[in-house]
Amino acid sequence: MKGFFFSSSLMVCKYSDWLWSSTYSFRQEGKFSDNGGHEFNVSLKMDLTAAQLQTVLTKIRSLVRFVRYDIDEYNCTDFALDVFNELRTNKLTIPLYDVPGGMTAAGTSTPQGLYNQLKAMKQSNE
Repeated sequence: MKGFFFSSSLMVCKYSDWLWSSTYSFRQEGKFSDNGGHEFNVSLKMDLTAAQLQTVLTKIRSLVRFVRYDIDEYNCTDFALDVFNELRTNKLTIPLYDVPGGMTAAGTSTPQGLYNQLKAMKQSNE
């Protein structure tokens, strides 16, 4: 499969049924969407073989079963990084930021951190 696409405006998950949970045990259906018409400023493109796509889908299924959503400790940005880093030899890491009201002292993965890292990679031609 060619051109598996990721941008900071397109998060692979949209608080999907497995990912979103709260103290109220609320669960919401998720879906893959084509956000190709949306404006974006940075992106990460990876060309995948059929076998690599299967690896990514297996990773997603594993996350579905074993990871619980938490805005501070495991959110949509963490999910996207886990999925994309499954195939990358040069793992993508991002700066962590404080989330208002957040409890994680070291900071939290955020779309802004992802944007800043992808922008820095683009500027340095990584």
